[in-house]
This record gives sequence, C-alpha cells and structure tokens, in this order.
Amino acid sequence: MMRSALLALTAAAFLAAATRLHGALAWLVCPPLILGIVRADGLRGAGMAGALFGVTAALGSHGGWVAAAGQQYFDLSWPRAAAAFLLFAVPCGALLGAALGVGLRCTVEVPRSSAALFAGAVWAAWEWLTTAVLPYYPWASLAATQADLAVPLQIAGLLGGPGLSFCIAAAGTSMALALAAGGRPRDAFAHLSVCIAILLLGAGFGYARLAAAQPMPLRTCSIRAVDAGISSAASLRAEILARYETATAERPPAAKLDAVVWPESALPASPELDGALQARLRTLAHRLETVLIAGGPRLHWSSTWQPLAFKSVYRIPDLGALQAYDKRTLVPFAEYWPAIGVARPAWLATQEVAPGTEPALFAAGTCRLGVLICFEGQHAHLARELARAGADILLAVSNDAQLPEEAVSLQVSQLRLRAVEVVREPVDIHAETGLPVLRAANKGISVSIDRVGRVQQIARGGALDVALAPGTPAPAVRMVPLFLSLCWTLGATAPLLAAWRQRRRPTIG
Repeated sequence: MMRSALLALTAAAFLAAATRLHGALAWLVCPPLILGIVRADGLRGAGMAGALFGVTAALGSHGGWVAAAGQQYFDLSWPRAAAAFLLFAVPCGALLGAALGVGLRCTVEVPRSSAALFAGAVWAAWEWLTTAVLPYYPWASLAATQADLAVPLQIAGLLGGPGLSFCIAAAGTSMALALAAGGRPRDAFAHLSVCIAILLLGAGFGYARLAAAQPMPLRTCSIRAVDAGISSAASLRAEILARYETATAERPPAAKLDAVVWPESALPASPELDGALQARLRTLAHRLETVLIAGGPRLHWSSTWQPLAFKSVYRIPDLGALQAYDKRTLVPFAEYWPAIGVARPAWLATQEVAPGTEPALFAAGTCRLGVLICFEGQHAHLARELARAGADILLAVSNDAQLPEEAVSLQVSQLRLRAVEVVREPVDIHAETGLPVLRAANKGISVSIDRVGRVQQIARGGALDVALAPGTPAPAVRMVPLFLSLCWTLGATAPLLAAWRQRRRPTIG
C-alpha cells in the first residue's frame, strides 16, 4: 500500500508541475497513477490510491489560489480561508479521486490490448463528472495543461477537451502497462506500440491542422476591450464611470469600432432601472458610433414577486432596446450556497445571485458575439451551445480584482481550449480554423485568442483593440457529445469485462 500511495503522490506532483511549469509533464501523470492502482490491493486499495491522488491534486494544484481568492472575496483571515478550503476540498477530492481509482482499476483488468482505450475513456468521463458535481470545476483537467503546446492542443479541435485528455490518459496507461509487464517482452512491446501510435497520431494531426490554418479572412469584427483597473465595488459611482469613459476614449481607434466592451461588474447599477445611468451610457455609445457591451447587476422579480439579483451583461446601443444576458453557471459558495445540508455560515455571507436560463448573442457590426461571464468559460458545453446558436466570436467578460494571478492564468488556459474546440468549416475541406475568443477583464488580463488557440494580443489595464475573424461551428461542436457518450459507455462496460475475466480465471486448489 505504501508503494501505491507514493506513486499516487508522484502523479499528483506531475499534475501540479504541468499546471505551473510545463504542459508536457501532464503526459507523465497517468503512468505512476496506473502503476500504483495496478499494485494496489483490489478495488479498495485502488480507491484509496485514487482518493490520495484526488486530495493531493486539489491541494497542490489549486489550494493556494483558492484560499487566497476566498480571503479576498469574503475578507477572511488566511488561516480561516485555508481551513474553509480544506473542509471543502478534502472530502470532494477524496470522493471523486476514489471514483477515478476504482474506474481505472477496472480498466486494467479488461483485455490488455484495449486497456489503454478504456482508461482514456474513464479519465475523459471522470473529468466531465468533476464539472457536473461539486466543485463544478475542471480542477484535474489534463487537457487544460496543454494550452501552451500548440501541436497537442489541436486534438481539441476534433474531439474537444475530453478527446485531448483521453489521448494523454491512454498514452500514459500504455506506458504504465509496458513497465508493469516485467518479464513479458511481448506484452511490453504491444503496450509501448500503442503509446507510440497515440503520440504519433496526435502529433501528426496537430501539425497538419496548424499547417492548414487559413489566414484571417477579410470580414472582421473590431472590438475595444476596456480595463479601468477598479479594485473595489465600493468605489464611488461617479469615479467608476469616469474611469471607464476615460480609458475607453484614451486614444482614437485604428478603425471604426463594432463594439466597446466593459468587463464583468463594470456598471455600478442596472441601466434598466437607473434612467440617468442608461442615458449616460447611450450618449457614450452615440459619441463612439458603436454599441457598448458592459457587465453589471440586474434585478427582476419572480412570479411570486420575490426580488431576484442577476450578474448580467448588457448590450447598450444609442437607440433601441437594451439587451441583457444573465449568468447561468454560478460560482458555488461565492454566488450561491449549494444544497449540502449545512446552512451558510455568517462568516461566509455574501449576496446570492440567481442563475439565468438562456444563452445570448449580441450583434456587433456584422458579427454575433456569444457571451460568457467569468466562471462560465470553464464549461465547454456553454461555448458549444453558443456556437450551435450561431455565434461568430466568443466574448468572455471577467472581474479579476479578487482573483490571484494563478486563477486568471487557469481561466485563460480554459478559454484557449474553447477557441480550439469550437471550429468552423471553411470552403477548403482540408483545412479547419477556430472560433476566436476575446476575454475582457477588469484589473487582470484582457486577451484575444485566435482560431487555433494561440494568444494574439494581451493587455493589462487600459484598452485592448482587436480585429477578430468570425467563424461557424464544425466537428468538435457535433462530435464532443457523441465522444463523451462513447467514453461513458466504455467506462460502464469496463467493470463488466473485468468481472467476466475474473470469473473465467481458473481457481487453484
């Protein structure tokens, strides 16, 4: 058991290093984890090894920045913020990690020629599970670690993040099984061949996709993202608006702007209810001869006349109706209290937010912007939904004032996956290009991401002018749901195959 524990800890260390140092280390996460699970004592031992990996990965990869964010957001002392994170992360990491360990143990019991494929499927399905249950966050995503590696990142253009994680897990499992084959050279060679085949196919596809990427078409959307560097929502209303107006108009744009974007929480009040604020914003849009897109609060009432508060983004033209998008995927604990059988403690008090129900596309010139708010950028299905609805560009707005630098970097990595996952079908059938992403942030990183996931422009503070080429959705948008269904099917089949093989083994005595 001690050896399995050490191997699980090694796997978690590789994951943390891949997140912080270099994405190539992610390809070394699964070999020690699989070896530890193979050497564990049955399903129970595999579950314990997986639980240790889950807890250590959560603490090592995310503990520091989550505690720091909690400290800033809730105004907690560092010990209390760290204790709150431990109380949440340890049970969640242990439960989800144990599920992963049991699932992977079943896969190594299936016929060895297909074990790697089953392991990749289990890992991809498990990553989806981490975003479907608490903490609703891809905290152990292998795919997200590849954001700076252009070649493997292109796999996400065909099968999304799940497909990229599948390849990394399958290759790592093959490597582990080759090492575990010991004195069986034939088995070791077979597993090593599978590993090499996955690496070669992935690299070949990545290089081909990058080589076929088309130059930017003539039709573009010109957008200015504005960061006024507002540190606190407690700033005076007049100061907030004046700083955003100054930053917006600090220099003339190179071309006529199709939209000006102010990030999440930029507006101090709802322009639907505050007539003076709405008039001021419309006047600015008229002066700039464009539309203003700005994040801010929105109030509404339920059918029983209960007040509902939303985090929203508004499209504000100089004339005509306002359009609003309400954030649909909320941050647990910070924006709402999940139903976990425990009441919200007073020291974690905050204004709760109601979730929106519908996606939104905002017109900007000849382009349609699909809107995501902060945490929503971590959830690929929301981006795919916007692509299917007809988005040309993904617009992600965020308020980074209370987010540590590491958290911002992780958000950008996820958005680079979104850019590659949502791809378009060009006239040339041999080429694919991606749907670009613009992230507009307050007191953080504003960045534009091209169609193959590469960062094109980046700014901290002030205004960022970008010209983004629109696209239309193609393979990953259609194939990821089907691929995930296949992964879940393989994952559910693995225990049955493992049990069948165990029953067929001859008994001694």
